[in-house]
Amino acid sequence: MSACRPRRCRCRWQVLEFLKFFHATNHQWSSQLVTINNDTWKKIKPEHQKAIATWARSSSRVLVSAFQADKDSSKKMIEGGMTLSRAEPMMADLRKRTASCWRFHEARAVVPGAIKAYLAELKRA
Repeated sequence: MSACRPRRCRCRWQVLEFLKFFHATNHQWSSQLVTINNDTWKKIKPEHQKAIATWARSSSRVLVSAFQADKDSSKKMIEGGMTLSRAEPMMADLRKRTASCWRFHEARAVVPGAIKAYLAELKRA
């Protein structure tokens, strides 16, 4: 919608006039994780570790804001007559097929229980 040019449409919500469905995938926000190997982390100077940790904490506020913007946009599109199409049936099948991958990585996690905690946070435990 941000690519909308003023000469071609009156406002960015004009898309509601011809689209019936939209998908709330949330993929761009949920993939913004910072990960690092512990051995590599220990090689970083303490002041740089502090800067990275500070950035990571502050970026979580941006994610909260982004989640709210997604909710607000979804609400506006639904009010405009669009239908939110959920990907849950497809995702359930995908999760079933990739369960062995999760178990493989959980068994090798540096922090025991980290993957289970992550899934619980996503309400997928």
